[in-house]
Amino acid sequence: MTDRLAEPFCRRFLAAAMEQRAVRGSCRLTSLRETATRGAVKKIFPLSAPNHQPPRVIESIKSEVRKYLKRERRKKLPEDVDFWDFDCRTGQDEASAAVTHVSELVTAVDNGAKADWAGIYIEILAKPGHRTRKPAPPAPVTPPDAEIVVDEDSAVADAADTPAEA
Repeated sequence: MTDRLAEPFCRRFLAAAMEQRAVRGSCRLTSLRETATRGAVKKIFPLSAPNHQPPRVIESIKSEVRKYLKRERRKKLPEDVDFWDFDCRTGQDEASAAVTHVSELVTAVDNGAKADWAGIYIEILAKPGHRTRKPAPPAPVTPPDAEIVVDEDSAVADAADTPAEA
């Protein structure tokens, strides 16, 4: 008898839950995790959403990008790889996307919002990175037969600046 009473409640509860999901799903921003596959993200983020303030939408996009980069950097590195590097492109759409450095992704989102774009295309491709040594700065070369010229005025000025010993 309790099963019969609980059954309609469960159906009503499930129907209400499905209805709430449908309502939330229409204005929900999709996350990068849902679109990311094998270290690559190619997605157009809308810069406006119903029932959300534009600054909050922009902050959520920035947060998603930062979380994705952190998640990718935490992945185990293959042998002979020093770090995860990223090839990034941003733009109003895929055709107009330009190469962007990883550190400029957040700035690109801000620039897209200032330009009143409807959405911003972000492409992030993870690739293995290898560190390279910086070349040593060249030592200054002075020819051995060069004469050192001392200006008399500077020598007199230096003598005047130093206190005389008594």
